[in-house]
Amino acid sequence: MTIHSDLEQLSSIDILLFGDFCPYNAGANSKLRVGPELKRLMEQAQFRAVNLECPITESEQKIVKSGPHLKAPPNSVALMKELGISICSLANNHILDYTHEGIEDTCEALDDVGIIHFGLTGEYGKEYELIEINNKRVSLLSFTENEFSTDLRCGVAANALDPAIQFSHIHQAKHVSDFVIIQFHGGVELYPYPTPEMQKYARFMIDIGADCVICHHSHIVSGYEEYKGKPIAYSLGNFFFPEAGNSDSWYKGLVAAINIEDRLKVDFFMTRYCMETGVIDFVKDEEFKGTIVPLNQVIANPEVLASKWDALCQSLITKTMMGILRPPRIMRLMIRFGLLPNYIRKRTDASLLNLIRCESHRYKLITTIRIQEEKKNVGRDT
Repeated sequence: MTIHSDLEQLSSIDILLFGDFCPYNAGANSKLRVGPELKRLMEQAQFRAVNLECPITESEQKIVKSGPHLKAPPNSVALMKELGISICSLANNHILDYTHEGIEDTCEALDDVGIIHFGLTGEYGKEYELIEINNKRVSLLSFTENEFSTDLRCGVAANALDPAIQFSHIHQAKHVSDFVIIQFHGGVELYPYPTPEMQKYARFMIDIGADCVICHHSHIVSGYEEYKGKPIAYSLGNFFFPEAGNSDSWYKGLVAAINIEDRLKVDFFMTRYCMETGVIDFVKDEEFKGTIVPLNQVIANPEVLASKWDALCQSLITKTMMGILRPPRIMRLMIRFGLLPNYIRKRTDASLLNLIRCESHRYKLITTIRIQEEKKNVGRDT
């Protein structure tokens, strides 16, 4: 794997894999223009893939959840075709935001324009998507951490993070293909490193047969590593998520340029989307290396990675612990007798469910409680 800015050194590109693509703001779509250098890179690729971070639907029926509901208008498909996007992963925490109808609309819209999609279980599910590149069979799989999108009660859901499922699906894919590429939607939003648990899980997928693991979800660029000679990228950040008012890191993304011959090779580029001009293009090489090299150094050192994680959990102790505290009795009585709206109770319950069910949130809770207990023990020892 290399930090790459010289397009001339690339022999060929078979798959360009971008991060989160969320064209939920229809007005911003018309402003999106690809800069000349990125356009050159995209023109070389046989396939262009994104994580579609929201359903494409006009449905108004929302699921009950904590956090925002996202969706994109039908004209988003035209934008995707204009960009030459040919593959979409749908395994993420927003794809079920507008119930079964939202997923059905999304799959139909993508099918109508010939965009390959995968990452669902249930009605639209399959274990893997098989494509052919240079006479090699390549299996594409994607999974997401367990949030509201992995609830299968409506008949369809995002592929859930589950070691037994991944073991089965990766082994099936490996049996029929030369290479297996995984997309993993997980981690902590706006945190530039993998959690130690996320790193362990990504490496586990390499151990059981994956040839490449590419992660997204945190909406911020993270680093990457080689594990047993195979690439793992811990967050590609955002490709296109035109939400105003965020820090500069929100508008940056990594592009994984995958070449498949006798082995799988990945080169990385970094892009930035400008809200003012609507242009997305490469950042300067110095900025790319200045961002990525320190991240990779932390990822390569387990002790430093663990200390970064502990420091984050320490800084969020109050917020995390408030997530597991139930409303006091007086507030419960006020809700019961209609003095407070019921959505307060429902929202509290949904937040608690997400805190316990989602792997990264649960790991944060466990780490936070451990830190609190260690503080108590220090006090007892003295």
